[in-house]
Amino acid sequence: MTRDMDRDSNSDQTPLGPILRAPGVGPTLDVLGVPHIYKAKANDTGQQFSVWKSIVPPGAGTPAPRPSTPPTNAPDRGPRSTPLPLSLRSMAS
Repeated sequence: MTRDMDRDSNSDQTPLGPILRAPGVGPTLDVLGVPHIYKAKANDTGQQFSVWKSIVPPGAGTPAPRPSTPPTNAPDRGPRSTPLPLSLRSMAS
């Protein structure tokens, strides 16, 4: 028994044969100096997915993100925003 909600009318139900390419074979795209070798593209998979291989050596590709502000649990290392109370000023000097 097939229910209508189990089928996606937009999907291609054509059975696919083997789709992955051999090692080192496939269209290549250079992304930020790193070659991406496509093993299966959307056109090969009924527009369902793509598979690519890329090996990013140290120092290549997009740099790792860095926070623009210190984490909330980091100690405050900036200047004091309020002066010491008078009772503590003599102890601080």
